[in-house]
Formats: sequence, C-alpha cells, structure tokens
Amino acid sequence: YLTGDKDKYNMKSSTKKFTYEVTGPEYTVSNVTFKASQSDDESRVEITPSASVTCDGAEVSAAEKQYTVYLNGAPYVTKTFETPSVDVNLVKGQVNEIYVVVSPVADATKKGTSITEKYSFNVVAEKVAVTVYFKSSSSARYIPSVVYGDQTVPMTVSGNAIGMNASQTQKYFWYTADIEIDMDTATKITFKNSYSMSASTTLTLSAAATFYYGVDNLNNGSKLEDLTNASEYVRNFTKSASYMTTNDPTATGVATTSIDGTIYKMGDADGDNDISVIDATMIQMALAEKVELSDVNSDLSDFNLDGNKSITDATLVQTYLVQ
Repeated sequence: YLTGDKDKYNMKSSTKKFTYEVTGPEYTVSNVTFKASQSDDESRVEITPSASVTCDGAEVSAAEKQYTVYLNGAPYVTKTFETPSVDVNLVKGQVNEIYVVVSPVADATKKGTSITEKYSFNVVAEKVAVTVYFKSSSSARYIPSVVYGDQTVPMTVSGNAIGMNASQTQKYFWYTADIEIDMDTATKITFKNSYSMSASTTLTLSAAATFYYGVDNLNNGSKLEDLTNASEYVRNFTKSASYMTTNDPTATGVATTSIDGTIYKMGDADGDNDISVIDATMIQMALAEKVELSDVNSDLSDFNLDGNKSITDATLVQTYLVQ
C-alpha cells in the first residue's frame, strides 16, 4: 500500500501464461471394410462393416466401437459392432450413395476415426402412365399445368366445349396431360394456372389410370374435387370460373352440363331449354310419379349435384328463379 504523489511511482503489472497439455487415450482405427449386399428387388442394401479399433494399443471390444451408415450424405443409423448388420431402404429413382464411419464409442473425435469408400446403388423405379383431365375456362390466365416432382407439364384442350358462362364470354373445356409417376410410390400432383390457383392430390398406383378433376375457384382455388367416378352430368357441370363443381342457386348465372356432347341447362326438367317454375313443378310431379322424365331431364333435375332427385332440387330451382 503506497501513499504520496502517484506520479512518483511507475506501476506495472505482468501476467505469465502457462500452457498445459492434457493427453488422453489414443484410438487407432484400421482395416475398415464393409460388405454391401443388395436385395433381389434392388430396394434394400444390407451393410455389414468390420474394423480394428485399438485404444493405446489394446483392442477395443465390439460394445466399445460403433459405426454410422450414411445414405445420400445424411446419417441413416448408428450401431455398435454388437449389431452385425443394418438393412438400408433405398430411395426409388435416386442414386443412393452409402458409406460407413467407424469410430470408438467413447469419443468419436479422437484420432483414428475413418471413412470408407462410397458405394452407389441406383434403384430404377417402374413407371405408371397416368392421364389427367382438369376442367377449366379457356381464358389464357386459367389454362392449367400439372406439376409433379420437378416437372411441370402444360395441359391441352381435349374435345369440344362443355359449357359457357352466363355472359357467353368464357368457354369451359377439359384440359388433359399424360404423365408418368413411380409405381407404388405416393406422388403429389398439383394443378396450377398463371393466376394463383393451386390444387393438389396424391396418387399411389400400380397400374395405368385416368383421372378427372375440377376446382371451384379458378382464381385461387385449392380444394381439388375428384370427378373420375362421377356421373357425366356431374362431371361436366359448369357455371362460372368460381363455380366449376358445385351449383349455388344464389350465384349469378345459369349452370350448364354436357351430356353426350350436348350442352343443357341444369334444372331444365321439361326440356324447353329454359328454367322456369314449370321445371320445379315437373320435378315435384316426377317425384310423385305423376310424370316420367327422360334420362337427360332426370339428370338435369339433380340441381344440387348430389346424385339424387328430391324435393330439395325443386326448392333450389325456385330459389334460383327468385334470386
């Protein structure tokens, strides 16, 4: 402890650094090999590694050394050598690179950690041919494409128009595309247009197939309706870009459908190509078995597209007439 004028003293401090070297067990990994046996169907590979691991010259037991199997650059599973082999499921359609890292269980960072040579197995997936149809307006912004995996396939018009909107400014068609997906593999397919619609479904198929789809809102719809097994008049229903699969009687415009290539107005039970209170009456009379409708007019009587002709349909026709 010093007193007095601080300028009379020249005070300095110093720090001495000490370096300590801590040594630990030194692991040595050698003779690393592994057997890779692919299954008959090429979907799996059985990995059986072997290696010598010593700690300061002493052999490490099977429980004290481990191996990690990597698939396509990512760790697949880590096991000790007490487990003789690992069955690796390969990914269809990809080049599956497999390699093994062998290391001591105690500390995988110690000297001697070793990586073997990489092996590649390519499983070629069988393809399934799929024809997809999508119901859309022919307006340029609505023309659809189908997207699956990393592919985008434009869709083209198939056949004649199946309907028009109330103002007669838009025609509606089935658009189609042929695609191929991996057999027995879940594949997401998405229908898009240059507006902002995006509607998806997932297919898992073992044989070629054809599907029909529609979406209610071609502007930004996302709920895809599978119309593959629907009756023709339900499948070909159109009203507007906002109503392609459901018939809302309060929405502006006349709903139509196409049957055997002819376009009809939904609700036209009497066949005069117009919708009036007579049609509602005809539906009620048909339900009471007082009149018999033709097959076409019976289909047109199913105003709500539920597959049944009921008093509800007559009521909905009346609702449409007073909108």
